[in-house]
Amino acid sequence: MLSSVPITIGEEKHTLLFTPLDVDELEQDRDMSLVKIISKSQIERIGVLSAFLYYGLKKGTDARGNPIREIPQTMDGRNHARDLVRVFLKGKDAFGLIELGNTVFEALAAAEWFNLKEIKDEAGTSVPQEVDPSKNSEGRGSNPTSP
Repeated sequence: MLSSVPITIGEEKHTLLFTPLDVDELEQDRDMSLVKIISKSQIERIGVLSAFLYYGLKKGTDARGNPIREIPQTMDGRNHARDLVRVFLKGKDAFGLIELGNTVFEALAAAEWFNLKEIKDEAGTSVPQEVDPSKNSEGRGSNPTSP
């Protein structure tokens, strides 16, 4: 069962939920895989965040129990999604984009597109740094003398 995440934009409460159709259309729309879309270089872009709202905001379900998109899938709807990003960011500092991106991550994880705990754990572990060998060693980068 898909789970959603609540999100408040301005004074209004919304629901963010990503179905398989949403993710497929998002990938087609952005012409890249979900992994690339949620990379740091992409998820902090207003256009990408508005696309997530465009496809992911839901309002209730239809007679069959399928989630109904809140934003009409039209050019006006795309403009409305960008306006919602702007409303979300109003009065926030520069980290508002990161906050919105984190909410998108939570909604993707709630819909089981990936394991958010695993990603947070990986981010918290230190990455081993390669140490250059000293000039006197015979390791990579050394200049051994000839006999």
